[in-house]
Amino acid sequence: MATKTPWREDSSISRRGRSYPIWVLLVALSLPALIGASWFGIVESSAAGRSVSQSDSVQMSIERLVLLTEVRTRLLHEGNWDATARGIAEIGIDPGLVLTFTGVDLNRELETNQSRVDELLEQLDLPEIRRAVDGIRADDATQAARRGAQYAALENSLKAEADTLFDDALRTVGEMDSENGLTDALRVFEEAAEAHQSIAREFTLYFGAQFASLTDAGADTELLISSRANRITSLDEIDRIAAPTSAVRSVLEQMAESQATQTFDGAIDDFVAQTLETGAGENEGLAAVLGQLDSIAPIFTSSLESTDVYFSLLTVAADDVSLASAEMNQSAAARYRTILLSSIALVVMSLFFVAVAQRAITQPSRRLAAAASRIRNGDFTANEEENGGPREIRVANNAIREAAFSLDLAQRQAQALAEGDLDHVSLTEPTRGSLGASLQTAVRTLATSLQLKDKFQHELEFEAAHDGLTQVANRRESLAQLEAHLRSPETDTVTAVLFVDLDNFKSVNDAFGHQTGDEILRLVADRLHATTGTDSFVGRLGGDEFVILAETHDLDDAVGLGRTVLDSLADPYDHGLGSVHIGASIGVAIGQPGDKPAEVLKRADLALYRAKSSPDCQIQPFDEALRAELEARSELACDLERALGNADQEFVLHHQPIVKPHGDSVCTVEVLLRWNRPGYGLVFPDSFIPFAEESDLILSIDQWVLKAAVAQIPYLEPGQKMSVNMSSRHLTSPTFVDDVLAVVHGKALEGRLILEVTESAFVENLEDAAEKLQALRDHGLLIAIDDFGTGFTSLAELRTLPMDILKIDRSFVNDESAAALVQLLIDTGHHLGANVVAEGIETEEEMIRLRNMGADALQGYYFARPAEPDFGSDFGSGFAAAA
Repeated sequence: MATKTPWREDSSISRRGRSYPIWVLLVALSLPALIGASWFGIVESSAAGRSVSQSDSVQMSIERLVLLTEVRTRLLHEGNWDATARGIAEIGIDPGLVLTFTGVDLNRELETNQSRVDELLEQLDLPEIRRAVDGIRADDATQAARRGAQYAALENSLKAEADTLFDDALRTVGEMDSENGLTDALRVFEEAAEAHQSIAREFTLYFGAQFASLTDAGADTELLISSRANRITSLDEIDRIAAPTSAVRSVLEQMAESQATQTFDGAIDDFVAQTLETGAGENEGLAAVLGQLDSIAPIFTSSLESTDVYFSLLTVAADDVSLASAEMNQSAAARYRTILLSSIALVVMSLFFVAVAQRAITQPSRRLAAAASRIRNGDFTANEEENGGPREIRVANNAIREAAFSLDLAQRQAQALAEGDLDHVSLTEPTRGSLGASLQTAVRTLATSLQLKDKFQHELEFEAAHDGLTQVANRRESLAQLEAHLRSPETDTVTAVLFVDLDNFKSVNDAFGHQTGDEILRLVADRLHATTGTDSFVGRLGGDEFVILAETHDLDDAVGLGRTVLDSLADPYDHGLGSVHIGASIGVAIGQPGDKPAEVLKRADLALYRAKSSPDCQIQPFDEALRAELEARSELACDLERALGNADQEFVLHHQPIVKPHGDSVCTVEVLLRWNRPGYGLVFPDSFIPFAEESDLILSIDQWVLKAAVAQIPYLEPGQKMSVNMSSRHLTSPTFVDDVLAVVHGKALEGRLILEVTESAFVENLEDAAEKLQALRDHGLLIAIDDFGTGFTSLAELRTLPMDILKIDRSFVNDESAAALVQLLIDTGHHLGANVVAEGIETEEEMIRLRNMGADALQGYYFARPAEPDFGSDFGSGFAAAA
């Protein structure tokens, strides 16, 4: 079988007219013009347009750069005038003397600079900088030196944007390969700006140094030297770069001949040389400064004139940059216009040749377009009309007829798929040509994909809403269901939320492994479903926490459901390694229509927290009593926060003496915190310290008590010590040692300050606590173990603790039957090298008994109740009378 050539694919094509490829005619007529126009138009116009765009970009950058540089300059000037005016005011010099000696009105100069800064910031649209400047101006409390640093910080922030604009402009000019001197002008402008900023800084540094001991600003000689060196380097760089005929040269010559510049430079050199040779001396006071005004005034005037000369240099450099930028922009625009006109001419010529070629293919192409339009408009009926024209058009016409049939079939198949009829007859109907075969294959693939998609979509929706382990709803779906319940119309029922938390579930994982723990969670989910029934909703919030949503009549009804749940969960759980018993705690809350789901769930969580914290309570409703208690805790938290901000007025320290067993003389005073809570009167620590220890509030309270106690130590009698209680939460804090040392640093308290920590504080991390307490002992502080005998510290562990004092808990002291145990505790303390204090002495009999047992010190109501000290009396011996 002979193979057909492309010229003989369809015999009907060659029956009418001469057959020829369309590209032969088009290439012959339009190829030269099109190539020329395309090459010239695309390459040259693109290059010219890019040059214009780059030039415009550079010009806009330069305009903004010039404005940024001026506002930087003006900010430094404003800072200098502000610092000068405030510095003179701080050292007590009348501004009128400055006007008299120098002829300079400081306030007028400051206002002039401020006005120009405002104009520039408005032009540059820099609201954040504007707010910062307004903030500095409005803050009259800040010292002159600090305000100067603030102005310098703003100038540095503007310098970052200016540097970016400069680098971008310089890079763009380099890419344009411009020869008009813009690069050198930019570099001269940059160096002029740096030189001006340097001399402005030298103004501040020099005169700040002159009045350093009065203004307390200090003199940074190294910064002055560095700024002077930067200025000289910038001038040398300008001299190297600037064109011989540029206006910058003239300004440089004026600067070299300027008497004011020479005077100011000489003053700086003399000051630096004197400082390096002799060091900074001390000013003899305001009189000395006033005596120097007649010598400083010429230097002050010279510095102002020098700053003006450098500003002139910056202005001329900015003009050179703007002029070079404008020239470059004009050159790029002229080149673009020339290339554009040439491109238009070539395009016109090309269009003429294309028009000639178009006449040969217009009619056949229109007929072909009409056939394609019918297909586009949905008319897929076959067009049997023969089409003349170039061979390619005739082949295309046959292909369109074939495509029309395939598209008609595809349309019917798409309709079937859209209706979900995957068994429609059109899906298996034969088609024509390779296009039809491809469409048929695509349709069958799509049908299969739709079936898989539906299945996969259902699986995804289930997985997104359910917990992968227990197959109950996950947290997100649970909240969505709760929200739906709360949006439901009001009925005679309410939405009950039961927050279920398994007790000691971690021990199951630890004992049997996570695989067994997962199996237990699945069994719990099954029991919850079985117990609550199909009318209730069960979800897993995470870990061992579940939630139950149920419609109940009231809170009591919901609590009853919770008890039923607890009973079902109490039965043992069988697993591969045996059976295990676990309990649960439940918090119950009622949601009303309009409540937010998160708030209702939080109420249930708070109730659960209360249930878990009460050993005899497994289920806790969020009722009015709990609400009131939580509100009281919230009020207590707010009051404590406020009290810490007003501690010196609300907190007060009471003292209780610790006396020697023989003679009853006071050896130590223990400070005890009281809170004068507004509306409540004097509150004892057991009413608020346990709450504070639940958060870091206790750290702040500890800090205040320690500071207040240390401040009172100087009032003690010689040899007496001060004992301060520290919370166990603070002891576990990583900042504990630093917090204590920050208070006692430099106070010379060695051997006079005792820190008391309870024995229970060592349960969590004995080694860490011992290390921290030893660090404090190394700094001369004494350590007392309070409530000794009530904790679970073994003798072996006790030996590792750094301690100086053991305080026996009052529960042992007041119990005569515990006399043998008390004697053992005293002997143990002595064996460990510690002094032993017996707390809670309330009767003479107890005092005698503990003294005979060998206690080293005694404390209790028998001697004195805690009381606020009277610093106006003989404070240190005031307890002796009470004892």
